[in-house]
Amino acid sequence: MSTTSQLIEFAKSSGAFWMKRGTGIALTWDGGIYWHNLWTEHDDQGTLLYKYGPSERWEDRSTFVASPFEDWTAKGAIIHVGEFARSYFGWDPIIIPQVDSDPVAHPYVYVQFFPWVGGLELGGKVLPLTVRTMFPTHRELTAFAHIATLDSQMLLDAYMSEDGGALRNWVRHS
Repeated sequence: MSTTSQLIEFAKSSGAFWMKRGTGIALTWDGGIYWHNLWTEHDDQGTLLYKYGPSERWEDRSTFVASPFEDWTAKGAIIHVGEFARSYFGWDPIIIPQVDSDPVAHPYVYVQFFPWVGGLELGGKVLPLTVRTMFPTHRELTAFAHIATLDSQMLLDAYMSEDGGALRNWVRHS
């Protein structure tokens, strides 16, 4: 079972309602006001992209993370869908840093594509993903950089573990 399929099952087990939507699935915990969408679509060059993003009241989806690699998009979905599932289980939240420390705790360089879309560069190569964020602070991209080195299964396992697993240092205890 793919990491994305496991994430969907985790969300459903926490009480999420789901529906098929176009080429993907939509999840909600609040009766359909706020939706988490996972889907695929082809870009202008014909490349299949895996996408995650929110929508409200079944309006158009907005892309939060897009990549030709499901694993990259799954990571973006996990940190959002996983947090909702954790809260519905009554577990403490995982708070991924959205501001870099000094020295920076990850090997990535931030790349700005548009005022509201960025990506990550490693060793002079831009990674195949886009993340919706606002420059110059790029909080969402910074959070993504902090978890990018984890594979999506390890990240999902952390969210599915009440103690936060590999991310337990970022669990905020209430």
